[in-house]
Amino acid sequence: MKRNRIIAGLAICVFAASAIAARAFPHRNTARHATPPPAASEMRALSAPQVEALPPQAARDALAELPGVRADQERQLIAGIGSKSYAVNAAPTTDGGVCMTTPAGGGCFTSFAPSGISFGVGMNNDGPASPADRELIAGVASDRVSRIDVVAGNRRLRVPLRDNAFVYEAPAVGVWADALEVGLTDGSKARVVVSNANRAEAIP
Repeated sequence: MKRNRIIAGLAICVFAASAIAARAFPHRNTARHATPPPAASEMRALSAPQVEALPPQAARDALAELPGVRADQERQLIAGIGSKSYAVNAAPTTDGGVCMTTPAGGGCFTSFAPSGISFGVGMNNDGPASPADRELIAGVASDRVSRIDVVAGNRRLRVPLRDNAFVYEAPAVGVWADALEVGLTDGSKARVVVSNANRAEAIP
């Protein structure tokens, strides 16, 4: 799988990727949260022993280029998902934030929103989007997240979530995520709207 090249932004580092939908990445709720903890402190997987095998060094160099990233603590959190065995890598930063690479883009952020997730949206294609492509959503989740479902019309589709990371590939062409429904460990739920620039229909 081809790796997207990193472009460092000022507030958020965003990956350039053909067929990436969107607004600013990572997607986050805008609701205010009093003094949120550093993102890395909410991801146990970043300090746990490495479970998934790390990708070749050439693929890891992209994450190491991000400002302040602690590349020696990089983890591959989830792998082998979907039609192209998609994976998500992440590493803490020197200020307690998190940088990540995903098949739908990547970037750095300092803390989680109340929803407990940060993600990117794209298509399952490394080149220009085509009518045969399916939607792809990938990102990281805090320890507070116990479950993620895609809301697509009247459907609820379970999103693979493992070791603080998740990857969702639409089951068919034309199945678009309206939102992610996030189940939190305290029993509450958060709904995060999904915006994909490749989608022609309006989001309900």
